[in-house]
Amino acid sequence: SEGRLALYETAAGKAAKNDDPEAEIRALEGMLEADALPSEGQHRLEELYKSTGQPERVVTLLEKRLEHEDDPAALVDGTLQLAELRLEAGGDSSAVVALLERALDVDPSNQRALLLLAELFRAGGFGSQLADVLRRLVDALHDDGERVAVIEELARLSAEELQDLPGAAGLLEEILRIDPDRQSAALELMRIRERLGEPEGLLRALNHQL
Repeated sequence: SEGRLALYETAAGKAAKNDDPEAEIRALEGMLEADALPSEGQHRLEELYKSTGQPERVVTLLEKRLEHEDDPAALVDGTLQLAELRLEAGGDSSAVVALLERALDVDPSNQRALLLLAELFRAGGFGSQLADVLRRLVDALHDDGERVAVIEELARLSAEELQDLPGAAGLLEEILRIDPDRQSAALELMRIRERLGEPEGLLRALNHQL
């Protein structure tokens, strides 16, 4: 009822004034259960859960908030928060991957989601999935230095784990188009062209060394 909600609101204000987080949590939760807690109140409740060491309740709160979220940017941000919380808590990695993919369905070039997804696939040893994410990350990044670092990892992965030497050579050539003076890429390209038995490609790689 409206009277009960007013009591909860008064209790929450009083508890905040008296610096009583547990009482404030109870009052805010009462409003939440009645679907009468505005977004600023939900953020306050999230802060209280965090400050009182209750991460599992933060997760529950975020899940409830996301059920009713219509704004795409807020939906992506909340989904990524939820993924990060589950990751910190050592939750099921497949559930975290599903959350990150859900965020990427809304925002396909979201760097935060792609970096987290790459971290998970890297740690799990999922080479082909990691390669796919790294390709998406290259397209999402705008800084040449950051792009080169990701392409280098992708080239190593292609050559060593995926056994795709032609693909690795193509990636190294892409690096040299961005940064013609990158000696490490030129040397690796020379080694790969030699293994492939491609004299013309080897000559191009040698020219980068000169």
